[in-house]
Amino acid sequence: MTSPGDAVTDHDPDSAAAFFGGELARARHRAGLTQEQLAEKLNYSRGAVANVETAQRPPQREFAERCDEILGTDGLLLRAWKLVSRESVPAKYRGFIEEEERAKSIHTYEQTFPPGLLQTQAYARELLAGVRMAYDNHVDTQVEARMRRQEILRRDDPPRLRAVIDEAALRRMIGGADVIRDQLEHLLKMGEMRHITIQVMPFAAGAHAALNGQMTIFDRLNGQPVLYYEGPTGGHIMTEAGVVSDAVDRMDVLRAQALSPDESADMIRHVLEEL
Repeated sequence: MTSPGDAVTDHDPDSAAAFFGGELARARHRAGLTQEQLAEKLNYSRGAVANVETAQRPPQREFAERCDEILGTDGLLLRAWKLVSRESVPAKYRGFIEEEERAKSIHTYEQTFPPGLLQTQAYARELLAGVRMAYDNHVDTQVEARMRRQEILRRDDPPRLRAVIDEAALRRMIGGADVIRDQLEHLLKMGEMRHITIQVMPFAAGAHAALNGQMTIFDRLNGQPVLYYEGPTGGHIMTEAGVVSDAVDRMDVLRAQALSPDESADMIRHVLEEL
């Protein structure tokens, strides 16, 4: 028996989550399943399926993949999930993500935590939950979006990533000892990859070229770099030649002031031993 919540609506979606929900409802209807029947196959509650269909709850990647498999939608829902994942990124960061996806090389300095491209899922979850002051479905979606960003490092032609990480980011206890331990071990593993270089800026370095804020430089395929600078008023993408050139010079000095990759790995291991 079909309940009122199983009805399929045809109104235009006003968000990626609403688009996903509409496509899910139509696919479920074509498969001849009620929300409760689909929920049983997914091992979810009927309410969870209903909430996704009505865009009250953002879907997770695993949910989309399982629905594609059960409903025979040939990857449609996973593709729709990617839109939801992209939309979950705050608007002020979307330009950053676009530059990241198309860059041939990425040079970054992070003061507070490892770059998002190098975070474990557990670390990202604790970090984002701490910023939001609570766990909720939006945190789940943002974590998945952050993990999706990391796919660029697994491409056949990955960008060159050169990261300088402040020692404070290694020692800040995000999520407790187990979470930070796994994060540090992950940094060591990622630093062994040929296209990734990780350097640590130790406390002993004192004042340095980027002490007043974190920054990222993206080398575009056309050879024109752009700067993303994060300061007290938030993040800004800058393309003005003089500003970007100064940032490139600062990044070169920063790498010279930081520990070498081998020395940096030794420091990460030292922090691990202290844990």
